[in-house]
Amino acid sequence: MMDGGFVTIPEDAMYNLSSQWIIENHGVDPDITLDDEPGDVLAGHDKQLETAVSLLLQQVGNQPGGLPKTPPLLPAYPPDGQVPPPAR
Repeated sequence: MMDGGFVTIPEDAMYNLSSQWIIENHGVDPDITLDDEPGDVLAGHDKQLETAVSLLLQQVGNQPGGLPKTPPLLPAYPPDGQVPPPAR
């Protein structure tokens, strides 16, 4: 295309266990349906984005903070270079 873009054709399609197409020619339904109002858009608000950020902040707020535990140290490599087989 003139702008450097390109067009591709679909190569795969999703279907369910009943052999019915589940996304083809439909798309994915949103978890929450919101309508953007023209007045909100003109005022610089994006209701969909603001709702998504609010929900994610609520989910993050419910999780404990902090860093994960430090993993255990690896054992020293044997001086002779031979790693023994694992114990049974």
